[in-house]
Amino acid sequence: MVRFRCPFRLAAVILAVLASAVAGCSSSSSRATVFADGGGSGGQAGGAGSGGGPGDAGFDVAAPTKEGLVQLYQFHAVNAAGSTLALSVQFPSGIGPDCSTVEHGPCIVVTCTGDTPPGPVEAAGDITVANENTAAALPKLSPEVEQHYLPQVHDLTTEFAQTGDPINIQASGGLVPGFQASVPLPTKASLSTATSQLSTVKTSSDYAFAWTGGGAGQPVLVRFFGSAGTRITCEFASSSGQGSVPMAALAALSGSGAATVYITNLAQTTVNAGDYAVDVRVERALYTDQNKGALLNNLPVQN
Repeated sequence: MVRFRCPFRLAAVILAVLASAVAGCSSSSSRATVFADGGGSGGQAGGAGSGGGPGDAGFDVAAPTKEGLVQLYQFHAVNAAGSTLALSVQFPSGIGPDCSTVEHGPCIVVTCTGDTPPGPVEAAGDITVANENTAAALPKLSPEVEQHYLPQVHDLTTEFAQTGDPINIQASGGLVPGFQASVPLPTKASLSTATSQLSTVKTSSDYAFAWTGGGAGQPVLVRFFGSAGTRITCEFASSSGQGSVPMAALAALSGSGAATVYITNLAQTTVNAGDYAVDVRVERALYTDQNKGALLNNLPVQN
């Protein structure tokens, strides 16, 4: 069951975004790889594997053939003292056969005509999320009978994590073996472009914005969610301090009427769990001139 702790309007927006955000949104940034259960990646007989655990008598570990995704978002979007956390999990991840992708510069445009998943749905048991520095934790996310996970949204009266806090994400195991990963909360970044200048999406011009802050190796992502199964994901280096979504990508939103846009920065790692490579991502919404997370809902789309 989805646990609503935040005002229904905000929860509904975030849940709608999460429901369509997973497919086609993998980042191209470099990712450190760790191994489930601490095992190595094929050490010498009796020796230690390169992942730090016992070796496996010299046998190579088979390369993963599937992809999974665990995403945690922290939005500063409810009140000045608190934060909103959203958790989404999918095995396998990727786009389904009803979807197509096109690249435009730093952007990937995904258009779907249906909701067929990319493969048989599997689960990794209960998913737990905790801040290793403060012991703050979210309620566990358990799979449904059909083995899929419903997104969770939680509204907290305090900040769940601060810059650099290690976020421990753990799966108890199921059809997908258990795994554990620790990913830091990204460094705070703030939009230096006024939200009033971002309040309309025009398909006839680029969508440009700028920011300050952020951390090395933590790219800034901007996502657009339009009607009829269209979504756009663009990635920019945090150090650049600016991004521009080309109108060639925005053209996919023509006829949408309105779009939801949100801007985050990202820290991530990859965990191998059985035949899955699990992309574990922690994202933090950029702060706006209203001191809120950059989730811009129901923006008009103009051709």
